[in-house]
Amino acid sequence: MCWMIHSALLGSTDEKQADRLKNELELLNGRHNCRIVLGTKHDLKMALLSDNWDYRVTRGCCDCDSPIGKHDTDDPEVQDFAALIAEVCALPAAKRLSFCKTWAGERNKREVDVKLSETDLPRLLADLEPNTLYTLYCKA
Repeated sequence: MCWMIHSALLGSTDEKQADRLKNELELLNGRHNCRIVLGTKHDLKMALLSDNWDYRVTRGCCDCDSPIGKHDTDDPEVQDFAALIAEVCALPAAKRLSFCKTWAGERNKREVDVKLSETDLPRLLADLEPNTLYTLYCKA
């Protein structure tokens, strides 16, 4: 079994803003080695259980070698994911981002809510606790 990192971004329910957010996300994802897709916390929880690749942060088949959660805030992969999160959360229609590092096919054991404005993103990502679903609120 392997560590998997999944994420889902909840955006505006306004259809026009949602379409714009989806397009903006695709552009941002194209500039990074990791990606974020639209979805709800429930979508993310179901993806964790089924190991749904649609919500996977990395493009590889396994996150075993991912530095995310290995306590190195200076690692380029941690910095890249932190930059992507910051850019995504700055989009006007972005509301909250949920993400989790867990074993393939397992459910999260606990949930933590954090505010982007009160969080050191590289530190949070470098210290990800396994089986913890984090919900990051983009706006104060």
